[in-house]
Amino acid sequence: MANDITQNHFGTGDNVAGNKILGHNFGSIISNTVNNYSDTGFIEIDLKNSKLPRVPEKILALAQERLSLSRHLVISVSSRVDSALLLKSILKTTSSQLGLQKPLVKVWQHRFEDAKFSVLSIEANQDDAVIVDNLPIHTLKRINSSWWKSRPSTGYILISIRPGNRDLLSLETLNPPLWRIEDSEFPEDSEFLIGDDLNIIQTRYEQETNPRVKLLHIALACFAGLEENQFFASLEEVFEQSWTTRVPQLHAFDYDDFFGIKESSAISEFIDESEKLNSGQSRFNVSRDYRQVIFSTAWRTQRRQILSMLPVLVNLVKNSIASNRNDLYPSESYKSNLREVIAESISNIVLLSAGIAEDHLLALAASPSLPVQMAAAQSLANWRALEFSRVKEYTTLQPEKRLLETLEKWYSDAQDNSRIRRLVATLMQSEGEESFANSPEDQILSTVALCVGLSSRFDNPNNLNNHLLQIFCNLASKVAEQPNSLLRVRFFDVTLPYVLEDHLEQLAPSIKRFSAYETLVRPIASVLIKLWYNNKTDVDKITNNWIQQSLEHGKPSKTNHVALTLFVQSVRTIDAGYEASDLAITLEMMFEFLAKCTVKSDYFKRLTASFAIINLVSRNFSSLKVAFSGLISRLVQPQLAAQLIGQIYIQQRSEDVNGDFSFHIIDDGSGENNHALNGLALPELDPLREWAGVDFQGYVDNSQRVPTEIEIWLFDVVNDDSNPQLQCLAIRALSYLYNSFDKFEAAAARDWQPRQDRATETTSHDSLIPVSMSPQVPFLLRRLVPRLATLNQDEYYTSITNTLGELYRQQFSFSNSLSWVFGRLKNSPNRSTRLITPSLERAAWLLGNTWLILLLGAIAATFAVSVVGSGIYQISQLASGNRSSEATEDNTTSSPMPGAPMLSADEARVLIGQWLQAKARIFAPPYDSALLESLAAGSFYEEGIETIQKLRDANSYYSYGLQEIRSVRDYSVSGGQVSVVVEIAEDKALYEKNRVVPGDQTQFSIFQIRYTLEVNDGRWKLISREILNQ
Repeated sequence: MANDITQNHFGTGDNVAGNKILGHNFGSIISNTVNNYSDTGFIEIDLKNSKLPRVPEKILALAQERLSLSRHLVISVSSRVDSALLLKSILKTTSSQLGLQKPLVKVWQHRFEDAKFSVLSIEANQDDAVIVDNLPIHTLKRINSSWWKSRPSTGYILISIRPGNRDLLSLETLNPPLWRIEDSEFPEDSEFLIGDDLNIIQTRYEQETNPRVKLLHIALACFAGLEENQFFASLEEVFEQSWTTRVPQLHAFDYDDFFGIKESSAISEFIDESEKLNSGQSRFNVSRDYRQVIFSTAWRTQRRQILSMLPVLVNLVKNSIASNRNDLYPSESYKSNLREVIAESISNIVLLSAGIAEDHLLALAASPSLPVQMAAAQSLANWRALEFSRVKEYTTLQPEKRLLETLEKWYSDAQDNSRIRRLVATLMQSEGEESFANSPEDQILSTVALCVGLSSRFDNPNNLNNHLLQIFCNLASKVAEQPNSLLRVRFFDVTLPYVLEDHLEQLAPSIKRFSAYETLVRPIASVLIKLWYNNKTDVDKITNNWIQQSLEHGKPSKTNHVALTLFVQSVRTIDAGYEASDLAITLEMMFEFLAKCTVKSDYFKRLTASFAIINLVSRNFSSLKVAFSGLISRLVQPQLAAQLIGQIYIQQRSEDVNGDFSFHIIDDGSGENNHALNGLALPELDPLREWAGVDFQGYVDNSQRVPTEIEIWLFDVVNDDSNPQLQCLAIRALSYLYNSFDKFEAAAARDWQPRQDRATETTSHDSLIPVSMSPQVPFLLRRLVPRLATLNQDEYYTSITNTLGELYRQQFSFSNSLSWVFGRLKNSPNRSTRLITPSLERAAWLLGNTWLILLLGAIAATFAVSVVGSGIYQISQLASGNRSSEATEDNTTSSPMPGAPMLSADEARVLIGQWLQAKARIFAPPYDSALLESLAAGSFYEEGIETIQKLRDANSYYSYGLQEIRSVRDYSVSGGQVSVVVEIAEDKALYEKNRVVPGDQTQFSIFQIRYTLEVNDGRWKLISREILNQ
């Protein structure tokens, strides 16, 4: 491997000569006599016979100190600096003190996610120096967790000459920490490390008399960095579409023409052709300084020639999305490189034009494609790089000022009927891009958002430019108001991660303020979680501070930042494997606060807290079992409790490694694998979607599997008569486990077994029906079944009575899952649970065979017969007993028993609440008609489909704020239908082309609505509604 690396990275070993641009050509530091040490992979370099640049004394002193102590050195530099020369200079100056006569060089290539970097090691008797070339600061932090940790005794120094000195900071996460080079210590001296002399570039161009050589200078300034074929194909486009129309006698450069001019003129001084690509082609490289000086110098005499290139450059970028021209766009990496190179060229030209050419940037901004919009944003953001460039002294331009003025103008004009807005609308219409349902405002603002994110990376950490900060905050507020916009997508995918990565501490108060917007909570949480992996210290500091503030208040804050930060805290606790003692607050305190959030009416806070509980409890169940039992008992939505238990169960099952076979759930987006979710109060708690593609260990005989911690807890709860509500919940949760996971495991087991063993087996595809925990069992069954089921085992009578309502519902919902529940209970480690299971099983059987109960009840009522032989005592007394008072109690809720239990008022309210929550997905993208069908039928469904179609046709959607059922005014049963009158408070807004439509459809209203429900396809659905107070 050492030989391969040496061959590819070091090239031919040419000597350093004059001002030739070296870039990252490490061959420049190798002597002509190269000794390859195959055993170590090191190469000897000569420190004596080289003319080296001057290095600031401060850098040399620190380098010598670090090398003498630890024999290692880390250097991060910009692309303008020849890092090989820098390293060689440092070693030559310090070699006598360190006893280095002929240091050895070794190169490794590493890849961390998207960051590629080189590591050099210099060795005498041991490693003397390591240089990390052009390494982003967040990547260096990421390295700390892996490669660098294997060298705990290493000391480091970070030297950065990146534009804006944004990497000049101390990394306390490294041990020992990096030294810090302050901004003011070496900016002037660092220019000695740069290969090109700006005066020479300008002089060479101005003294050139051959017009084609001057055109070649402009061509290199525009397209250098492209692969050979791309370079000539792009240049040909400029000739054909621009230059030859102005000067017909011009002809494009061909290879012999190009290389002939290059070798016969001074232009060869500025081109580096050393980089060879996998294709065998070369890449023509020039420095950024060369680009800027050539454009600035040529602008004085060939301004119109340069401006005429812009439409061609714009089209090259836009065509890179769909075109497959092999000479221009052979692969995605080539396309991306072309957009990056051309974006820098457009940036220089538009800046020089003082606003004349700004419309070409808007042509890129009008595209719905992210890569094209990014090219526009990058062109603008490059102006900040010019602010720190040496080229700035050659011009009167103020690039940073121009950038801020442009962003503020675009932000303001996007919202008015301005020339910019009209131009973008025309551009979208002329290219058919209005069909992407984005408004001109959305296109402009999303480009501004991208540019803010890119521009923020030039500021020192936690020192974001005030103007950029203001635009960032304005964009965040705009995103909260436009939940379905392109701006929202760009802001959360690019802007927020980029800005928070470098400026989290500075923006912490703003993030806390943004969390007051419900639509921003989960996206912000997602960004913070990703950021935590690269910046644990800062995220922990901020989130711990927020949590402590909230705990001091004793209740959840009015804003959502509490649920947000607890979510981050709990996820980091799990993923990092922290112990409770490592946390700023205890697990119990975290859980207590999460529990308070789950019962709040705030939908996002409740949902976020629910996910946090799942993550927290699944790995810390033994510590949180008591607190979890208390939370489950207090939850007002039993189905939510079952969902939480189900998610914890699946997460614990994912850690099992001892099964008979492996299987995984496939989520094809059709919803067919998600039967258990239909109609639940919080549909986002999808037990399968969250685990799609994860490998699980399955068992052919589930009784042989060691129960998870959550299952053992459920087994114990079933036998605990002190809490009837928990007993009912345990039955429901165990049934939920079957529907959410175990029936898929059983299907996988059948596929895994020999075919003949599964020929006669079937699979249940029942759906969960949301039901109330309060028993609604008919009077006669409630009196007789517990006695009949327990026979002579009176000690189980209370348990059967407590769980009768849940058994009744489960028996009519899906008997297969109930059979599975009893099978699990019979294999419980708890002996008492195993003993009570037969009585529960008999009770369920009796509830499923009501004809027997009715027959016995009729005999008891008519003949007052006492049945003793079967262990059933005095049915006449049981049937009479407190019958009158019981009948009065059940008068309002009992009805002639159909094939399934009648819907109670509480259950109807839950279903209507689900409908209100679902409207945001049904009447706005993705216009989920499948979700509508799961909740509605008949005319109600048909009206919903018609509304969806109208909204789609008009490019419109509804956005909802507050949606609350204030009260149930009336409840009645007629035949097989349930009618409920509810008072609903709803805040909604109608958007058309991302603009609010004023009128009756955009307002806060309180309605009294009568909903009618009936069973359709085996479940209760809404079939009609009538607004009573309209």
